[in-house]
This record gives sequence, C-alpha cells and structure tokens, in this order.
Amino acid sequence: MRITTVLFDLDGTLLPMNQDEFTKGYFKLLAAKLALHGYEPKQLVDTIWACMAAMVKNGGTCSNEEVFWEKFAAIYGEKALADKPLFEEFYEKEFEGAKAYCKFSPGVPKAIRRIQEMGYRVVLATNPIFPAVATEARIRWAGLEPSDFELYTTYENYSYCKPNPAYYKEILDRLTLAGTEQLMPGKLLLLLERYQGTAFNFQHISVLLTQFMALLKCTGRKLLTSLTSGWIITLLKKWIRPYRKLFQVYRMKQKDYSLLRHGKK
Repeated sequence: MRITTVLFDLDGTLLPMNQDEFTKGYFKLLAAKLALHGYEPKQLVDTIWACMAAMVKNGGTCSNEEVFWEKFAAIYGEKALADKPLFEEFYEKEFEGAKAYCKFSPGVPKAIRRIQEMGYRVVLATNPIFPAVATEARIRWAGLEPSDFELYTTYENYSYCKPNPAYYKEILDRLTLAGTEQLMPGKLLLLLERYQGTAFNFQHISVLLTQFMALLKCTGRKLLTSLTSGWIITLLKKWIRPYRKLFQVYRMKQKDYSLLRHGKK
C-alpha cells in the first residue's frame, strides 16, 4: 500500500483547542451580534445546533450550505434568509474573537511544510459544517494558509459530513484517489474501524501505521507531540484489546507447533 496523500483534521489536531470551550465562545459571539438584529440568543443557539444536525444527516442531494439554510428558514421563516449577509459579516469580523479559545502549536506549520517537501499531497478534511471564510480563518489561526492544502472541505462545496463514510469518498473522488493511497493522522484514526467496506481499505492497517510512524520519524518529534496527543496509544489499546485473547491463542498454537516440530510433545 503506497501512501500519496495525508488528510488532516483541523479542530483539535492542527488547531489545538478544547472543543466545548471553543463552541461556547463561538456561539456567544454569534448570539451577541445577532441579538442586535432581533434574534433571541438561546433560540438562535438551539437553531444553529439543529442546522448542524441537519447537515450531519445530509444524504448528498445538495450542499451542506443549502441544508443549513433550509433548516434555518424552517424555524425562523423564509424572511430570515435575508439575514444571510449578517452571518457572512460575522465570520469576516467578529468570528476572529473565537481565536482566543484556540491555542497555537509552532510545530504544526513546520510539520506541514516538511510533509509537502517529502512529496505528499496534503488535504484538510475538516467537518464541512462551516462556510469557507470561517474555515480559512481557522487555518490561519493554526499558522497556515488555505493554499497550503490541495483541498479543504467547507459547507458550500460538500454534501456530506463526518462520520458519514460518503464524506471521505467524496474527497477521494475529487482527488481521484484509491482508498489505499491516503493516510489520516490525528484523532480521526480512532474512527477508522467504522469504515470497513467503504472506499477506504484498512485491511492492511498495520502497514498504514508503520508508514505513519515512518512519516513521524521523518518530520520530527514536534509533529508527534503537536498532532497526536497520545492518540497512537489510545488507538492501539482500543484495537488490540478485542483481539488480545486471539493473539494469546495464536501464540499457544505457535508454541504447540514448535514443540511438535522438535518432537517434544
């Protein structure tokens, strides 16, 4: 299996953050702006959550952006669609305040540059529930530029969300990749076992992990500390635990076979 492309998540991987703190801070900023235009804060936040849930359930018939605004209009009425410019203005201005709820890891830009120098294609596979302007802002908070990625997913141009396997297939189709050509470091690897039988081929997961460890070695220790935060240990424990007994049986059988070969049984 040859790795040609590295897919990264953004929030909590390239851009360190506490997801709950970031979400609460982001919603607080949005509610404060929209309150000036007649939106009751709690109802607005509840509506945004409902719109996000609708995007996650998107079956691919339209963009996530269309799903978002269809749900928004279903709650507030068609007249609310006239307020789209308010949201766009928020993401261009006030959303910058949400940077305070994120951290910066200096090893991330260096790691991305090094991976590119090694000849890998780099893709930002962040959940496409944000408009491009918000995704591009978060990319810059991580010390990167949108141009650092061959592709990054936003709600305008994707029709699925995580954890739907079709989201990843949509990326592969756009990059004309086979399911065995890409690698996903970061917390997303914790979800890989869900996608058996999809476009991703994880039959040779040990090969994937071996190549990932080689990639880490090449890019340096900072990548390991910046991006993984112990996920490898968590991942291995999670995968190995169900098969521990199987491994024990295998070792016993190997031992028995060895004894038989040497005439000791």
